[in-house]
Amino acid sequence: MPRDTDSLLDRRRNWQVYRAYILYRLVIAALLLAVALLGEQGRVFGARDPSLFWASANIYFFLVAAGFCLSYYRHITLPIQAIVQAFIDIGVFAALIYTGSGGSGSLGALLVSAIAGSAILLPRRLVVAVTALSCLTIFAAWFSNLWEEFAARTGAPYFMFDLLPSLLNTAQQRGGEAAQIITLCLAIAGASTAAFAIAERTRRNETLVNERTHELLQIAELNAEIIRHLQSGIVVVDRMARVTLMNQTAAELLDFHEEAEGRPLSEISPELSQRLAAWLGAGLTQPRPFRPADHLPELIPEFTPLSGNLAFETMVFLEDSAAAAQRLQQIKLAALGRLTASIAHEIRNPLASISHAAQLLAESTANPAEKRLGKIIFDNAGRASRIISNVLDLSRRDKAHAEDLTLHPWLEDFCREFMRGHGEPAPEMEIRVQPDTLRVSFDSGHLRQVLWNLCDNACEHGTPEGSTPRIRLLAAMDAERHRPYIEVIDEGAGIPEPEAKKIFEPFFTTNPQGTGLGLYIARELCEANRAQLQYLANHGPGSRFRITLPPTARTTEGSTWKVAAP
Repeated sequence: MPRDTDSLLDRRRNWQVYRAYILYRLVIAALLLAVALLGEQGRVFGARDPSLFWASANIYFFLVAAGFCLSYYRHITLPIQAIVQAFIDIGVFAALIYTGSGGSGSLGALLVSAIAGSAILLPRRLVVAVTALSCLTIFAAWFSNLWEEFAARTGAPYFMFDLLPSLLNTAQQRGGEAAQIITLCLAIAGASTAAFAIAERTRRNETLVNERTHELLQIAELNAEIIRHLQSGIVVVDRMARVTLMNQTAAELLDFHEEAEGRPLSEISPELSQRLAAWLGAGLTQPRPFRPADHLPELIPEFTPLSGNLAFETMVFLEDSAAAAQRLQQIKLAALGRLTASIAHEIRNPLASISHAAQLLAESTANPAEKRLGKIIFDNAGRASRIISNVLDLSRRDKAHAEDLTLHPWLEDFCREFMRGHGEPAPEMEIRVQPDTLRVSFDSGHLRQVLWNLCDNACEHGTPEGSTPRIRLLAAMDAERHRPYIEVIDEGAGIPEPEAKKIFEPFFTTNPQGTGLGLYIARELCEANRAQLQYLANHGPGSRFRITLPPTARTTEGSTWKVAAP
């Protein structure tokens, strides 16, 4: 909750307390009026001047009622309105005491409660001032009433210190009113001090509670943001298997892009709902993986019961099995890369010597068998050197630096460069871009390396023997996923299904001269750019590799272009 919102709520609460204080005083004023109407002011409050008591009660009622109405006119600040109401209390109760009631118990109790109520709303210095002023005013009103009675009986024109003993005797004849006034002043001071202390402590506690609440809300928002962006999918369901929380990763893994909260899990993913029911019923510790749809990855669910206030809810973790296997593979390859980097120098130098010696041996002998053996040694030493180079490239691969590329001209440049670098026979390459102005975000160097590897494989493995290599590069927008893609298609026999499942594994190759790292490195480069590289089976003759690129803007026109051999 923002701080300005807290401040607004505090102001509203202070005004509510002030209105409650005025309503209480309005009840006191109504009580005084009722006593005056019944003519019981002398018996109840000891008043000796009924007309003054009636006027004071009327004025008090109307002033308090006007104060209640003004409480809704906030251009006059709360402290000003509160101090004005305190002065009204002091003036009216001083007039009531002047009527001759003194500090009677009933009237004194009403005055004490009114002054204590004002202490709740006022700052410390104003509380002290109001308390002191009320005590002085009440004592002055009582003393004025006493002097008028004394002067009427003795005929004294004005106060003199010589008259003080007689004045004190008159006060004693009035039944100890002086003691009542002193007791009333002490009660006012004590009640206002206690009310202010309690109110101040309550305000501090309330401020502390608001701060802690604000901190807890911030922590809750932070936790929600962390859960929302976790790489693992998280779904929380209640005892009725209704979703109470689902983060963004889970929505993507389950391919559900609507509001999930409150929906039954069976509507979002029937397979996951079945796994949850099996876990709840049989207590399975390792539920079976499932695939939400044919185009989605296989997911590994893990169920955890929650405790505390959420004891009847279950948290479901969703893990992409392919991603988990890939992370494990990356850990292994990282260790392999570090190992290779540490011994590369020791291995490369002997390999260079072996290769050079084998080349010299083949050139210095006329024996065909020895030449063949020398060539075998030279070729295998070169293959081992290439493996080491590829693994080193994996271990020190640079981070991706995405660029905004217009595919059509970029692919034209790439095809020209590839045909110049491939040698004879030069491949025939066709580019088809739909729309013509399609743009993507990708590291240019990484995309060049990926496409070079795919096109090189198409020339080597996807061309019938004795034919000119023909490669098609197709680029378009995926209508379902709204993401651009590039396809590399050859005219070969395709890849058998058992081998197609392993082509992206490191060191897997069907070519004795290959390293088995080309497609693996290509896929790693794609993932570094938030793209996906996959082999599409059963999509016509030949092999078809698709690079699904990160989402980008769409365009509307298309074109077809053929590259002439340089």
